Amino acid sequence: NYVERRTPTEFLEKCLLDADGGIKPGSKRVIVTGMGGCGKTQLVRKFIEDHSDLFASVFFVDGSSKETLKRDLTEHVRSLGGAHSQKSFEESMKFLSLPAQGGERLLVIDNVDDPNLNISAFLPKWKRGAVVITSRNGSHGQLSPMAHLQLDVMSVDESVELL
Repeated sequence: NYVERRTPTEFLEKCLLDADGGIKPGSKRVIVTGMGGCGKTQLVRKFIEDHSDLFASVFFVDGSSKETLKRDLTEHVRSLGGAHSQKSFEESMKFLSLPAQGGERLLVIDNVDDPNLNISAFLPKWKRGAVVITSRNGSHGQLSPMAHLQLDVMSVDESVELL
């Protein structure tokens, strides 16, 4: 059961969308951190549900390890078929860094909890596109200090609605 958390939802929308509800120009990065079970992934999934039509593509990948990141990023690119079906990880990252046909890409890297993981190596070098990272590790907020949402426990009203 998803309970809308208005303030965090508005923060995410403010970081990624312009006043007219379109995608903000340029490269965007949002980091959502908080303790396990506080709703980081659900918040991002709800954003995708509400706004996926704005993006040319949405990739949702497991950031729990270097191996899962490489595998998921490569599989997403390969799933596009055709010339992409045999791309290596390195080729996939180069492809993701290119402008998308028909709009911008949204890349969600979920559960980047390992403090020793160099997440920067897995971020596309694009001029237009959005990356949202969820993590229990608050130090990842350094990747985008102005777009770092520290998700906390639910308010009393949110908790009552959940029950």
